[in-house]
Amino acid sequence: MGKKRRKKVRRMKTYRDILLEEAEIKPIRPVWDSGLKVTRTVQIYVPFKVLSIVRAIEDRIPGNYEFSVLFKAHREGNKIYVEPEYYIPRQEVSYASIKYKEDLKALRDQGYRVVVHKHPDNITDFSGTDDEHINAHFDASILYVGRGFQKAVARAWLDEETIVLVPRS
Repeated sequence: MGKKRRKKVRRMKTYRDILLEEAEIKPIRPVWDSGLKVTRTVQIYVPFKVLSIVRAIEDRIPGNYEFSVLFKAHREGNKIYVEPEYYIPRQEVSYASIKYKEDLKALRDQGYRVVVHKHPDNITDFSGTDDEHINAHFDASILYVGRGFQKAVARAWLDEETIVLVPRS
């Protein structure tokens, strides 16, 4: 005689089974890949020689005046590398301000893309005037106070008329 075959009993799906099937995680496809590099930081690399140059300049200026020095620099992604090649623009200086006496845009176009700006001791932040008239015009601005670098910002374009100053990391 032949073997009896058992019928497969189909189990009814429960509500829990249905929910688990619907909750199955599927790979998310990007909606739009712009190809843009996104960074949350800006890194500014300053060799010790740059600090030595600024200290030597400070030693030659009597009093506790503001001044600025331009340095050549180059960018690689979110990194700015300051080079020790420098230029001191003609400037009228005081305890509270700098008035440039030459075209800084022409100097920036020659590769002087970083400005080191000296403040009198104990003024450890950029002013609104610094942001508008100095920091906005260079790839990076470094604040020098009390024989050392205090802060730095980098310039990033939002559109043709608007920039944002990003604190360095």
